[in-house]
Amino acid sequence: FEVADLTSTELPAADVVASNLTGTLLVRAAAPLAGAVRPGGTLILGGLLAHEREHVRGAFAALELFWEKEEDGWIGFALRLPVQADSRL
Repeated sequence: FEVADLTSTELPAADVVASNLTGTLLVRAAAPLAGAVRPGGTLILGGLLAHEREHVRGAFAALELFWEKEEDGWIGFALRLPVQADSRL
């Protein structure tokens, strides 16, 4: 488990990366978050509101959405970086 400022820290590669940020911050952090996921790994996103769904999903379009949940207007995603993929967005 690591807590880091995405604007000043390079994230280490991991099989699972989790982030709980607002939709706007998730879009801004899309490249470093996706870049930290190893091929075949999972990126878990939470903290976005239902109206931010498409904007956030578009920012992570290179990753495969395999789980989504909405509850009380909040959205959570689980995305997978394909094994043969480039994580750079």
